[in-house]
Amino acid sequence: MYAKRNRFFTDQFHKMAKRIVEYLHLNGVSDVFVSKSLAELKNNGECVLSKAVRQSFVQIPFIKLLKYIEYKAQEYGIRVHYVDERYTSKASCISDDIRGIQKGYCLTNAFNGKRVKRGLFLDALINKVFNADLNGAVNHIKVGVGKSFEWLKDKLFKLCNPIKIKSDYEFCRLLKSLQNSGSGKSGLPESPQSNRLLENTSFC
Repeated sequence: MYAKRNRFFTDQFHKMAKRIVEYLHLNGVSDVFVSKSLAELKNNGECVLSKAVRQSFVQIPFIKLLKYIEYKAQEYGIRVHYVDERYTSKASCISDDIRGIQKGYCLTNAFNGKRVKRGLFLDALINKVFNADLNGAVNHIKVGVGKSFEWLKDKLFKLCNPIKIKSDYEFCRLLKSLQNSGSGKSGLPESPQSNRLLENTSFC
């Protein structure tokens, strides 16, 4: 059973990493910012979740998925950076300075927003609600590059309409539509790895 579990995760993580990296390449992404704090929780002793939640969630080998993404991203020249994800979900990507919050010791009244329900984040300063996962993703980028994203205040539709993918089949269809939209070209690099990638995608 242990060997079967390992084979399952290896197979699924390879597929997920391949789809993710191919999607990033087709969209012209050159740098990816990810956090491995969650993957290291079971090793650094800082996990405070209950035993039942820890067994069903933390024991999933996320670090293996991140390693696969990092490995496959090298084939496309995409750089993977690991960032500190502290408070990125609690801080607003528009009104808060996440880098200043991470450096500060006093967090009283430091946040200008909060999660109002699952999947939604309320920025109390501008009184707008947007997607909580996209808010955290933008904060990851702010930590990595140090740029301001105040321009998103005038383009909130970018934070309110994420692409939701519920299955590998839907991801394959999305990739195929991106490949067909580039003047009939896939946009993939000319290499045996990319050709194999394209062939595998066409069978989905």
